Amino acid sequence: MITRACFLCGEPGVAPVIDLGPHPLADTFLKRSQLREPETRYPLTVVACGRCGHLMTGHVVPAATRYQANEYSYTSSNSAVALAHFDELARDAVRVAGVGPGDLVVDIGSNVGTLLAGVAQHARCAVLGVDPSPNIARLAERAGIPTVPDFLSADVVADIARRARPRLVTGTNVGNHIEDQFAFARDADALLAPDGVLALEVPYAGTLVEETSFDTIYLEHVCYFFLAPLRRFWAEHGFRVARVSFNAYMGGTMRVYLARHLPEDPRVGELVRREEERGYFAPETYREFMRRVVGLKTTLMHRLYEIRAGGGRIVGVGAATKGNTLLNYCGIDGALLAYVTDTSPLKVGKYTPGSRLRIRHDAELRSGDVTHGLILPWNLQGLLGGKLAGLGIEPVVPHPAPPAEPAVAG
Repeated sequence: MITRACFLCGEPGVAPVIDLGPHPLADTFLKRSQLREPETRYPLTVVACGRCGHLMTGHVVPAATRYQANEYSYTSSNSAVALAHFDELARDAVRVAGVGPGDLVVDIGSNVGTLLAGVAQHARCAVLGVDPSPNIARLAERAGIPTVPDFLSADVVADIARRARPRLVTGTNVGNHIEDQFAFARDADALLAPDGVLALEVPYAGTLVEETSFDTIYLEHVCYFFLAPLRRFWAEHGFRVARVSFNAYMGGTMRVYLARHLPEDPRVGELVRREEERGYFAPETYREFMRRVVGLKTTLMHRLYEIRAGGGRIVGVGAATKGNTLLNYCGIDGALLAYVTDTSPLKVGKYTPGSRLRIRHDAELRSGDVTHGLILPWNLQGLLGGKLAGLGIEPVVPHPAPPAEPAVAG
């Protein structure tokens, strides 16, 4: 589907601002049997709304294709960093919403239930997940997290609300996967208790722009949020931004607590003003962004060719989704990387989409024949760089270290 109108305000005046060329789905890792089949590639572009400034993908792949046609590979329990983040979020959300025994908490896009496990532990309350990926929902059920294996919809909401209306509804790294934001807002409003809180975490578009994080753009992400258009959208649905904060998770995340009954966070107005001042809604910002993207590609490719020409052996470290955008945009394949490593059982033994690099277990880094490791999840460069150094492998980082908070929050 070609994006012709804004997902947040309905304005038909959307304009292309970022173009990364054709890409396959970044989170669809391939089985060996699929290597004989052609991969569908779609235009990976971002368009901006001329009215509210919201950023969206220019071509939307159907949600069923993104999350149900193949085994979904991302799990929210995939690293110590993720586990620590979701535990902190669980504590914070329980406190902000005042959740206690007898309450219900629902997580939309709940994945394997990592966040809900923390909520249940800290609040001693009932929890319920909603996730459309069948293999992921089964893993959550095995972990003891009851999960509805479906997309959020009016029917799913009605079924849950018949039992109880939750005091807290969460959605972490899920709002950016939803193109019909109006339906999502209607469903959240119908689901949530009158004095309930909606907690959303989304990758922050300000960090994407400031840090040239082009590899956080992929087909599974259909929205890229700034605070200003998000605030305006939810206000039109009766919600205020009761709290807003930023953290470094996933390379830059915005956390918002939305509620009907709470006053707006006094920082919101100033943060919105700073977004305007930083030029996030100006076309020239994205022309300069694309110039930096080309510069990053040129620098990285020169470095990789230099290593290979000198007899070095390079592997990719961390089969991250963002890594697939990097690999496919730069045209990095088996001529430069021997393979990619990871620890996830959902990825090891499969192949990266597009570049078709074999994914081996991290333990194979100890073989002694690797000289350099290209860190694909660059937001974990401190952790992974130290690991590589301990093995005598020189890290190659495609991005500089991201800041703890975006410039707009400083």
